[in-house]
Amino acid sequence: MKLLLPFLCCAAWMQAQAPADSQLLNEVRQLRQDLAVTTLAVQRTQILLYRLQLADAAMGRATQRADEARTRLAAVQQRHKNKANQIQSLEAQLNLPPDPSLKEKLPEIVADFKREMESWAPDEQDAQTRQIDAETQLRAEQAKRDGLEATLDKLDKQLEAATVRQ
Repeated sequence: MKLLLPFLCCAAWMQAQAPADSQLLNEVRQLRQDLAVTTLAVQRTQILLYRLQLADAAMGRATQRADEARTRLAAVQQRHKNKANQIQSLEAQLNLPPDPSLKEKLPEIVADFKREMESWAPDEQDAQTRQIDAETQLRAEQAKRDGLEATLDKLDKQLEAATVRQ
């Protein structure tokens, strides 16, 4: 009986330790799972941030193209307006009794200016088309960037909720 008593004490002690070991093992498993989820979230966040940087760069290029297209269209329109003002001024001089030699040349000059203006029509149409395309691209890049920001916001909220639970 004396030999059996230490063995029974040891067995009882081991049975008492088993639930504690099981609980510790469960906690380690949960920590491991939480770490894996957090690692994935961090990796996803890094990917999203990289994509956001690319979207920012693309949006910057699209903004620059849109600005250049607006500037070009404004220059073409200003050139057109200036030439129209010159034609109007020359036509007004036709109604005045100026120098007879100038009166003969003015209709020819006016006709030349009008032909010149007509030749600019494709430039203006091209500038308008480029501006529309550039602004469309800018809006598309902005929409992509907004989508990435929304995804990052969602991920941030998920990580915050996970942090609060712990």
